[in-house]
Amino acid sequence: MTESAALKQFLIEEKGLRPEQIAQAEDYALTRHISFEEALVFLELIDYAALGKRLAAIHGKPYYALLDREPPKMAKARVPLKIAAKLRVFPVKYDGAKNVLVLALPDPKDSRVTEKLKTVYHGTSRLAFCVASSAEIEKAIDVYYRGMTYSTSQEIHLPKDFTIIAEQEKERENLLQQERLQVKEKILLLEPDRTRGPALRSLLRAEGYGEVTWVLSDQELQQTLEKERFHLLLVNGRVFRPKGPWLEKLGHRTIVPRISYYQLAPMLLGQEYPYEEMSNALVGMMSHMVQAKLASEPERVQDIVTCARYGKLLALRMGLERRQVDGVLLAAWYTGGSLGETFLKQVPLPYGLQEICSPDGNAPDEERVEASILSLVRRYLTLLKVDPEINKDLPRLRKELQKNRSCSGADAMIEIFLKIIKEEEFLGRVGEGTGARLLLVDPKESADSPLALRLTNEGYKITLVKKAQEALRKSAQGEVDLILSELNLEDAKGIQLCRAVKGKPSTASIPFLFLTADRGEGLQAECLEAGADDFFLKPADLDVLSLKIKRLLSPKQAETKTKGVHGSLSEMKPADFLQSLSTAEKDVEVRLARDKEKGTIFVQKGEVIHAQTGSLSGEEAFYALMPWNEGTFEIVSCFEFPSRTIQSPLMSLLIEAFRRFDESQHNGNMGED
Repeated sequence: MTESAALKQFLIEEKGLRPEQIAQAEDYALTRHISFEEALVFLELIDYAALGKRLAAIHGKPYYALLDREPPKMAKARVPLKIAAKLRVFPVKYDGAKNVLVLALPDPKDSRVTEKLKTVYHGTSRLAFCVASSAEIEKAIDVYYRGMTYSTSQEIHLPKDFTIIAEQEKERENLLQQERLQVKEKILLLEPDRTRGPALRSLLRAEGYGEVTWVLSDQELQQTLEKERFHLLLVNGRVFRPKGPWLEKLGHRTIVPRISYYQLAPMLLGQEYPYEEMSNALVGMMSHMVQAKLASEPERVQDIVTCARYGKLLALRMGLERRQVDGVLLAAWYTGGSLGETFLKQVPLPYGLQEICSPDGNAPDEERVEASILSLVRRYLTLLKVDPEINKDLPRLRKELQKNRSCSGADAMIEIFLKIIKEEEFLGRVGEGTGARLLLVDPKESADSPLALRLTNEGYKITLVKKAQEALRKSAQGEVDLILSELNLEDAKGIQLCRAVKGKPSTASIPFLFLTADRGEGLQAECLEAGADDFFLKPADLDVLSLKIKRLLSPKQAETKTKGVHGSLSEMKPADFLQSLSTAEKDVEVRLARDKEKGTIFVQKGEVIHAQTGSLSGEEAFYALMPWNEGTFEIVSCFEFPSRTIQSPLMSLLIEAFRRFDESQHNGNMGED
């Protein structure tokens, strides 16, 4: 008798269910795309405890209720969400003295799952198994990993502000409606869906916003903004992401109104601010605070950025859940910026930073994997400062990192980190030799200034000179791709330098920008008349300046043969190098080949924007390419990109690709030759 048949017999003989109730649960599971066990619980035909006890009798293993209490921190830290969700297991307890990790799973006799678990925890923890239904395990993962709520009842919960308008309140509601009809704000709606756009426009008009203009694309947006001014730009936040490449297509002279992003699904589901947007905003806020505080210490800021990037990469490779990855990022900025214990008291955060960072002076909680990650990354960065060549000698680096291990799983963590370091050095050669040469002509500029550091980090080769004559000499020798000059130089005026550069046929094509502290009247017009391509006042908006430089150099770089890296997919998987490219905010084209199949993935500013393989394109092509573990890859710098067909962030794409691949394995279709 199969396990399913045994369960149905148990329900009829011992729980008194009728065959038609069993059929009802089966139909409900089929139509709602859920498991039979979950349908039984939802229809209140049986509870999780009864299911668990029945499984215990079938398999001869103990049953533990998973939803009565949160799993111990030490046990949960050893089971990342990725492993729990993929293998459908849940941590029950951890015995530190015996190094035994107890896991709940639906079928302890399933060798496919148990062998994978033994491989994952080989050398780190001994395993023991208990049972729980798959429905209870999935619910426990949702509650204790993903932060969803759990209620034992099926009662309907009304919103807090739900009310029924009484007759005497109708007059007041009518007055409010009249006030809304008097709104005069001009709204520009950017919505690419031809069905949703008119509906949203009608909804806004019904709310009193009579002047609503709807556009379908970023091209149409630019044309509209050039003709007319608006108070608000309302943007589909899922398709057009904040600070995404679509903003680059707007001319720097285009007047962009205040931007508000919306996502309909979360709003309709009562989650007006999705977790991803909130976490990005939180990380952005803390990084901004630290950079403002350390504005005079650019090298220290760069150290924090490097620590945060390596910490994020390591957390992702270890399969930690999104909240843990964000916890590592926030802890890197918080401790690096010395924000102090008062900050955490004033700004309570749901990441347990007190345990990761220990602002009270005590040692961080070694049971928190986030603390171990930061400790390892900081040890590496300290070693790198003492010996900049140590990352090229991995055996010696391994020995140094293994000193003073902070947790039992440190060796495995170190090996993952060494692999990341090796891959970073390899991927760092993408575009090597193609970095544009920028000449900064300024008596007061230095190599460690925020401007110079920013441009260097973006891959440009920076040369600093103080005099106009030096600048002319380097330009004449063909050593310059773009000039960024101050107006007041040691031996001449910047305008004289500009006229000299633009007046010679051999150097006239070199883009020339002014960046000056001089605010004299009419200077901008005079500089542009002298041949300058643009004019910026100090302190410049580095984002805008960087964008302008990139646009001026793109045609020249596109003509240059790009240099990339290539390798075997059996040694480096697509998900691994995509994570590295994303955290480094690279602009690249990834070319994959497997037998006669070919695929391409475009990454712009670290975001996957398009994928193509065979007849598939967009997200479906991306999901088809991710399981490739044989064949070759080539990664090259990219300056011209196709239209965006992928809107989801990389982490969401990888989670979905992983889910699909796991599902195909479970169904016996590996998707591989």
